Amino acid sequence: MQKNTGAKKSIVLYLIKIIHTMNLKHILILFALSLIVFLSSCDKTEQYAVTCRINGQEWLSKGTVLAIVGANGLLINATSNTLYPIAISIQHYDSLGAYALDSLNNAFLYGSSLSSGYYARLAKPGIIEVTEYNAADKKVKGTFSLTAFKANGDSVVVTEGTFNVFYQN
Repeated sequence: MQKNTGAKKSIVLYLIKIIHTMNLKHILILFALSLIVFLSSCDKTEQYAVTCRINGQEWLSKGTVLAIVGANGLLINATSNTLYPIAISIQHYDSLGAYALDSLNNAFLYGSSLSSGYYARLAKPGIIEVTEYNAADKKVKGTFSLTAFKANGDSVVVTEGTFNVFYQN
């Protein structure tokens, strides 16, 4: 144990000697590099986004995500750089829980318009579940899965859907 303490002391003395021979510029560079290493080793911050798989292909919001909670319910709009945007609507949103897409009040759209996109409303199976709601932080989180249809009958299966977004009132 004494030997180990001596080795640590020698290393510290060596580092002090190196620091004394450095100028301010070198110390700042060393500090910056240490900070980069420290920050890169920290846990990553929570991701705020909308994600899902559409017919097995990953969809991730990469552009604007707009979420609104108000008297008319919950609305989330998310865009992606390469695929259609997604819109999720729960018209009578009032608490945590599951909201089925088998009513006139809840809807999902994958596309730029109702006429050209895939739409799920009165569709079975289909569910949007709000798992977290924080009014103080204005954050809402949840999951969704469904099958959406185009006007011509084509369909997409949406699985592993998640949303974790800040909202406006």
